[in-house]
Amino acid sequence: MKKKTICELLPALLVIGAAILISSCSPGFGVFSEIQTEKAQEGTDIFKDATVRALGEDGTNYYAVMGKVFYRPKIGGSWKVLAVNGDSDYFCGGFASDGTSIYVAALDNGNTALKGIYQGTVGGTAWSAVIDASALGTDTFDTLFLAGTELFALTHSASAPAYNLYHSSGLAAFASTGLSALADPVLGVKNAGAAFWALTGSKAYTGTAAALTTESTPGSGKTFGGIALDTANKILVTTTDGFLYTNTAGSWSGAAEVDSGVSLGTLIEVPVSANAAAPYRLVIAKNDSSYGYFEYDAATPATVIGNDAGAIFAQTSSSYTTTVHQKPVQAIHYSSTEKTMLIGLSAQGTSTYALYSNKYESGAWSGWEAQ
Repeated sequence: MKKKTICELLPALLVIGAAILISSCSPGFGVFSEIQTEKAQEGTDIFKDATVRALGEDGTNYYAVMGKVFYRPKIGGSWKVLAVNGDSDYFCGGFASDGTSIYVAALDNGNTALKGIYQGTVGGTAWSAVIDASALGTDTFDTLFLAGTELFALTHSASAPAYNLYHSSGLAAFASTGLSALADPVLGVKNAGAAFWALTGSKAYTGTAAALTTESTPGSGKTFGGIALDTANKILVTTTDGFLYTNTAGSWSGAAEVDSGVSLGTLIEVPVSANAAAPYRLVIAKNDSSYGYFEYDAATPATVIGNDAGAIFAQTSSSYTTTVHQKPVQAIHYSSTEKTMLIGLSAQGTSTYALYSNKYESGAWSGWEAQ
């Protein structure tokens, strides 16, 4: 049999290569076409190889928390470090916001001792006197939560894994919620009507802010990932094996399967359009063989991966797979006034960005854009 030489094969190889190149660049040729035409992401360098731990807003700015709090005006401007009560030399131990005010726990950069917990208004230019946190003692400070008008602070003992939750009403001195010496940290606190809810990795508690001690845990032996409050005043809880529990007026529903076996985390409810009467979808952080989030329609019910054809918030598959799909989701925030979502990611040892935004305008979501 006669063997063909490289020179004889070269014309055929060039024809095949050209065909592949043409087809890969043709419109409608799937994800490879999208990646070819996707606009390169150009964000802010401070969000490269970084972890964004929390997000929020007030009437003037958006806020993103890394080691410090960074802010950016909603209308133009760049991201800058926020001075907390005139101090820029701090580590942010906790952050919360309600759309009007922000709350920051400033820790010493060297020994992580609590410097103070403050309320900021007027775009972080006016600060309250330090909120009395003497009830926290010498415990290590962990984080802040805001539920309704109640501020919560989580600490733990340095000598044992014992977590304690405190509350402050209207900037009054912090006092115990009754939840103390917990084996697991509190993942979140929400306010549904007259009841407050606190979630750990293994239990859910309800009650008043001053007595948040009644256990009301859905499922049996579940490990929980996140807690949220929806527009119908229902408590939503995710699990690390792919399920969602809903509490309506104190009663838990059966588990709804989002994606069995997939670890679910933080979640938020977002309208599919700017219309206040529009249906909502849950955006639920996921962690299986990849990251990113699910879109979940509880009314159907239906689960949509962020780059599926039925996805609402990413306009193309690659605008999801090349952005928020690459790293674990740490925080999700939705601004109802600006019709904008922010999503914060873990560093994950890469130099890609850790903060993206997505705005509803001209009848559609813009897709994820690096901040």
